[in-house]
Amino acid sequence: MGQRIGRGGLRKREIVMIEKSNVRFFPVQMTTDRVPPQHLMQPCDFGLLNAIYSLEAQLGSVEAYNRLCDAAHGLKAKIDAGHACTQNPV
Repeated sequence: MGQRIGRGGLRKREIVMIEKSNVRFFPVQMTTDRVPPQHLMQPCDFGLLNAIYSLEAQLGSVEAYNRLCDAAHGLKAKIDAGHACTQNPV
């Protein structure tokens, strides 16, 4: 038998076995085939969708798109100016 190295350490024979071992890493797939989870719909999302549908029904797709872009630019300007609102914790 081999001698102990320090308190509770490995034996010399075990160290030799580790150095001469033929252990190889198991190949691991770095990507996944799973579908990412869907976005969870909040109650406000349904209100936004209804507003978009109403805009599109009343003004047509192109004008609804233009008004949504104008609203998005205004919201971005508000955020950039530092007047952004935080998300409701509820």
